[in-house]
Amino acid sequence: MKMDRDFAIASKIILAVFLSYVLVFLTGCATPAKPQAMVVQPRVDAPVLSDSLKSSFFVSNVSGGKGTNPLWTSKVGNAEFKEALEKSLAIAGLLASSDSAAKYKVSAILKELKQPFIGATFKVDSDVEYQISGENGIQTIPIKAQGVATMGDSWVGVSRLRIANEKSINENIKAFLKRLENFE
Repeated sequence: MKMDRDFAIASKIILAVFLSYVLVFLTGCATPAKPQAMVVQPRVDAPVLSDSLKSSFFVSNVSGGKGTNPLWTSKVGNAEFKEALEKSLAIAGLLASSDSAAKYKVSAILKELKQPFIGATFKVDSDVEYQISGENGIQTIPIKAQGVATMGDSWVGVSRLRIANEKSINENIKAFLKRLENFE
């Protein structure tokens, strides 16, 4: 009897370890957000911006982002966010060639990246405070946006979370560019 009970306990432990390995294999490792996926691409509905804003902005600083721990969850790092913001401004024709050539300095503070822990559909909310400094002082533009990733985007949870992060930051930058339509 004792041997049967010991065998049952050992079997359960082996099964739990096996299922843990399967779970880790199926979920994969977390990867950071990809800047190219966060870049706002030109579209028919792109914001109409004043010619006086062309080549006027320089991204001086991005803060608040966090690096990704491959064993935990995908995050958005400062370097990735900054690259996406700079490329989005460049595509819109707003990025200055250098700091000294810029009329305005932009800084972005990623105040919050609200992520779900588990689910089939991941909704990630980003809260970013953009600050534009220039000859008229500093203007603060708070933007909140959401990105959604479903099982159709990826079956793997950590990849789905990364995609939702990227979509959220993309939507955030898009809303920022839209707000620049009425800037000055």
